[in-house]
Amino acid sequence: MLSKIRGELKLGKALSFVVYDDDVLRFKSQLCVLDVNDLRKIVMIEAHYTAYTIHPAANKMYKDLSDRY
Repeated sequence: MLSKIRGELKLGKALSFVVYDDDVLRFKSQLCVLDVNDLRKIVMIEAHYTAYTIHPAANKMYKDLSDRY
């Protein structure tokens, strides 16, 4: 599904999506993560329970996640 969206984005059809220099697909600035083998769940668990992502600010958590994934 994400490959299809990337193709539509190249054609100018997926206007709410963007890909920056890091080659990560985003929907309205939110990272797009496939739900394969519980990947979304794993990302969220790690983001919420590891020491380096303990919600000091929303910007820090976003930066940590975008750097890592």
